[in-house]
Amino acid sequence: MKLSVYSPEKTLFEGEVLSISAPGVEGRFEVLDHHAALLSILKEGEFVFKNDNEQRINIKGGFINVIRNQVTACIEEL
Repeated sequence: MKLSVYSPEKTLFEGEVLSISAPGVEGRFEVLDHHAALLSILKEGEFVFKNDNEQRINIKGGFINVIRNQVTACIEEL
């Protein structure tokens, strides 16, 4: 799936990933390939995504949108 991660200042990541783990308001959740459509608010915690390696971003909050195997995350970094 394609992931785009944006902060107010810049684009942090754009590319293909295998999985995403994010801190939602209702608890941590994971997004995998062909996930159902989703819009969620993110809280402070660790935003993790995996492709060939694992990348972690500590965030204050934000939101994530999943639709048709495209994921967009707008976050505020810690």
